[in-house]
Amino acid sequence: MIRRKFKRLFRAHVHANDGSPVALIWVGDQHHATLINPASGRVHAYVSHDGFGKYEPVLFVLPLRAIYLLRHQAGMLVSVLPFPRLGVELYRIKDTSMPEVQQVVEKLLAMSHG
Repeated sequence: MIRRKFKRLFRAHVHANDGSPVALIWVGDQHHATLINPASGRVHAYVSHDGFGKYEPVLFVLPLRAIYLLRHQAGMLVSVLPFPRLGVELYRIKDTSMPEVQQVVEKLLAMSHG
Protein backbone atom coordinates (compact mmCIF):
# COMPACT_ATOMS: atom_id res chain seq x y z
CA MET A 1 0.00 0.00 0.00
CA ILE A 2 2.78 2.46 0.87
CA ARG A 3 4.62 1.43 -2.27
CA ARG A 4 1.58 2.27 -4.41
CA LYS A 5 1.22 5.71 -2.80
CA PHE A 6 4.92 6.37 -3.26
CA LYS A 7 4.78 5.40 -6.97
CA ARG A 8 1.83 7.77 -7.43
CA LEU A 9 4.03 10.69 -6.34
CA PHE A 10 6.34 10.09 -9.32
CA ARG A 11 3.61 9.56 -11.91
CA ALA A 12 3.19 12.29 -14.51
CA HIS A 13 0.09 14.42 -14.05
CA VAL A 14 -0.02 15.68 -17.62
CA HIS A 15 -0.06 13.45 -20.70
CA ALA A 16 0.41 14.22 -24.40
CA ASN A 17 -2.20 13.27 -27.01
CA ASP A 18 -0.39 9.94 -27.59
CA GLY A 19 -0.57 9.11 -23.86
CA SER A 20 3.10 9.68 -23.10
CA PRO A 21 3.88 11.67 -19.93
CA VAL A 22 4.87 15.31 -20.37
CA ALA A 23 7.90 16.20 -18.27
CA LEU A 24 7.98 19.97 -18.92
CA ILE A 25 5.44 22.40 -20.34
CA TRP A 26 5.46 26.09 -21.22
CA VAL A 27 2.73 28.20 -19.63
CA GLY A 28 2.19 31.79 -20.74
CA ASP A 29 1.85 33.96 -23.80
CA GLN A 30 4.05 35.92 -26.23
CA HIS A 31 5.21 38.30 -23.49
CA HIS A 32 5.82 36.00 -20.51
CA ALA A 33 6.31 32.22 -20.42
CA THR A 34 7.28 29.83 -17.64
CA LEU A 35 8.68 26.32 -18.14
CA ILE A 36 7.35 24.06 -15.39
CA ASN A 37 7.27 20.40 -14.47
CA PRO A 38 3.53 19.69 -14.07
CA ALA A 39 4.17 16.72 -11.77
CA SER A 40 6.28 18.59 -9.22
CA GLY A 41 5.30 22.21 -9.87
CA ARG A 42 8.99 23.14 -10.10
CA VAL A 43 9.86 26.13 -12.28
CA HIS A 44 12.77 25.44 -14.65
CA ALA A 45 12.86 28.65 -16.67
CA TYR A 46 11.14 31.98 -17.20
CA VAL A 47 11.15 34.15 -20.32
CA SER A 48 9.89 37.72 -20.46
CA HIS A 49 9.64 40.24 -23.28
CA ASP A 50 10.86 43.76 -22.51
CA GLY A 51 8.44 45.43 -24.95
CA PHE A 52 11.25 46.60 -27.25
CA GLY A 53 11.92 43.42 -29.26
CA LYS A 54 14.15 41.64 -26.72
CA TYR A 55 13.53 38.53 -24.64
CA GLU A 56 15.11 37.94 -21.25
CA PRO A 57 15.34 34.22 -20.35
CA VAL A 58 16.27 32.97 -16.87
CA LEU A 59 17.05 29.30 -16.16
CA PHE A 60 16.73 27.90 -12.62
CA VAL A 61 19.34 25.17 -12.13
CA LEU A 62 21.43 23.58 -9.41
CA PRO A 63 24.79 25.24 -8.61
CA LEU A 64 26.91 22.64 -10.45
CA ARG A 65 24.75 22.98 -13.55
CA ALA A 66 25.06 26.76 -13.37
CA ILE A 67 28.85 26.44 -13.31
CA TYR A 68 28.70 24.05 -16.27
CA LEU A 69 26.55 26.47 -18.27
CA LEU A 70 28.79 29.42 -17.45
CA ARG A 71 31.86 27.51 -18.61
CA HIS A 72 30.29 26.35 -21.87
CA GLN A 73 28.07 29.26 -22.84
CA ALA A 74 28.94 32.94 -23.12
CA GLY A 75 26.66 35.80 -22.18
CA MET A 76 25.14 34.71 -18.86
CA LEU A 77 24.72 36.13 -15.37
CA VAL A 78 24.09 34.14 -12.19
CA SER A 79 21.81 35.08 -9.29
CA VAL A 80 21.59 33.28 -5.95
CA LEU A 81 18.16 34.74 -5.10
CA PRO A 82 16.26 31.50 -5.93
CA PHE A 83 18.65 29.46 -3.70
CA PRO A 84 19.13 26.44 -3.41
CA ARG A 85 18.81 26.66 -7.17
CA LEU A 86 20.60 29.42 -9.03
CA GLY A 87 19.08 31.77 -11.56
CA VAL A 88 21.14 31.75 -14.75
CA GLU A 89 20.12 34.83 -16.68
CA LEU A 90 20.94 34.97 -20.37
CA TYR A 91 21.71 38.35 -21.83
CA ARG A 92 18.85 39.71 -23.87
CA ILE A 93 18.01 37.90 -27.07
CA LYS A 94 16.65 40.22 -29.76
CA ASP A 95 15.08 39.89 -33.20
CA THR A 96 13.41 36.57 -32.47
CA SER A 97 10.10 35.10 -31.31
CA MET A 98 8.93 33.46 -28.08
CA PRO A 99 8.99 29.91 -29.58
CA GLU A 100 12.59 30.42 -30.74
CA VAL A 101 13.67 31.65 -27.29
CA GLN A 102 11.89 28.70 -25.70
CA GLN A 103 13.88 26.33 -27.93
CA VAL A 104 17.14 28.02 -26.84
CA VAL A 105 16.15 27.64 -23.18
CA GLU A 106 15.21 23.96 -23.62
CA LYS A 107 18.53 23.30 -25.41
CA LEU A 108 20.50 24.93 -22.56
CA LEU A 109 18.58 22.97 -19.92
CA ALA A 110 19.22 19.72 -21.80
CA MET A 111 22.90 20.65 -22.12
CA SER A 112 23.17 21.30 -18.39
CA HIS A 113 21.60 17.91 -17.59
CA GLY A 114 24.05 15.83 -19.36
